[in-house]
Amino acid sequence: MSKHDALSRILRTFSVDDGELARRSREGARKVAQKYAKLRRSPYKLFRATNPTFIGDLEAMPEWWRLACHEIVGPLLGDGHPENLGAVGASAATAQVDCTDFDVVVSAPLARDLARAVCGFALAEDQRLPRDHDDDRALAHALDGAPSQAALDRARLFALTWGERLLTGQGGMPGAAAFAEALAAVDTPIADLTLDESTHAVEPHPGEPALDEALASYAATTPAVRGAKLVHAWLLSGKGASSFCTERTILRLALAEGTTDSGHLLPREILVEWKPQPDARTVAEAYRDRRSPATRDPFLGLASIAGVGHVAQRWMADAQKVKSKDLRGQHADDVAQLMAVRMADLHRRFTPSVIERVRGQPLETIADALVDLVTAFTPVMAAEWRAFLALTPDELVKKVAE
Repeated sequence: MSKHDALSRILRTFSVDDGELARRSREGARKVAQKYAKLRRSPYKLFRATNPTFIGDLEAMPEWWRLACHEIVGPLLGDGHPENLGAVGASAATAQVDCTDFDVVVSAPLARDLARAVCGFALAEDQRLPRDHDDDRALAHALDGAPSQAALDRARLFALTWGERLLTGQGGMPGAAAFAEALAAVDTPIADLTLDESTHAVEPHPGEPALDEALASYAATTPAVRGAKLVHAWLLSGKGASSFCTERTILRLALAEGTTDSGHLLPREILVEWKPQPDARTVAEAYRDRRSPATRDPFLGLASIAGVGHVAQRWMADAQKVKSKDLRGQHADDVAQLMAVRMADLHRRFTPSVIERVRGQPLETIADALVDLVTAFTPVMAAEWRAFLALTPDELVKKVAE
C-alpha cells in the first residue's frame, strides 16, 4: 500500500467528520487543526478517530473472511475498542465494569466487534512513543517491530475468553469489584466534576426546553428514572481527540431516590452525556425498544439494532476509564477478559445463532484467526500512521476543507 493510498483513505474519513466545520469559519478550521495535532501523538489516537477507515481495511483482508461469525449479522457496539470500557458504581464493591460508549452502533457482522477490540489491544501494547510528542521521526516508527508476542498473546486471550463465555457462560472473568477498585470506580461526586477543562468549550444549551420535554418522554417509560428532573443543560465541545469537533449535550439531573425518616424522597443529582439521534422517531421509542443489552444501568448507553446509536451515558472522571497508555501486563489481560465477556453477553443475547457457529469449531482455531488478523492489520496501521504524519495539521485541514 502506497503512502498516497493510505492518506487518501484517512482524508475521506476526515472530510466526512470535519469538512463542514473546517469550511465554516477560521475558528472551525482551528478546532479541526487542534484535533489533528492531538491525533499525531499516538497511533492509538488515529485508530480511534478513523473507525470507517479501519472497517474498510479490515474487510478487504483475506484474514477477515476466515474469522468466526464474519457471516453472522447482529447488533454491535460499533466502536468496541478497549478505551470504551470503564467502571461506574456507588462504590468499588458494587461497581460495574462495562462498555461505556455505544457510538456508531449498527447491525453488522459480529466479527467487527472482535477485530476492533483485539487490534486496539495490540496497538496499546506495542506503540512506543518519545517523550517529545513533536519528534516526528521517532513518532513515525512507533509501531516498528509490531505486533509483539505480548500483543498476539492478548488477542488469543480475548478470543478464548469470548468463545468460552458464549458456550458455557464462564470465560475467566476476574472479580469485577477488585478490578473496579483498580479503576477508581466510584461515581465522582457531582460537586467535584468540572466542565471547564482546557480542551472543552462549554456554554448553556440553547435547546434546553426541548431537552426537558425529551427527558420527560424517556422518564415516563423507564421506572428507574421516573421523576427525574432536568436541572441544567450544557453544550460541550472538545471531549477527547477523536471527537474534538463533536458537540455533546451534558445534562444535570435530579433523581428521586431514597427516603428520609419522614418518608420524603431525597433527590440525587448526577451528570449524564446525552446524544439523542435524529433518526429515532421518538426518544421514548428509542429507549423502550433499543435499550442497551450490555448493561443494567439505564444511563450507561443504548445499543441499537437499527442504527440509532448511543443516546446516554454517565459522565465519568478519567480515573474511571480504561486508558490505552496503561494497557500492558496483567492490567491489560484483565481488561481483555472483561471486555470479551461483555461482548459475548451482547452477542449471545441478541444473536443466539453465533453460539452454534462457535460450537462448530475448536476455540483455538478462532484464536488463531484473530491472531492472524492482528498480524496482517498492524503493518496497514503503521503505513497509515506514517502517511498521516507526512502532513502538518494545517495542511491536513486544507485538504479536508477542499
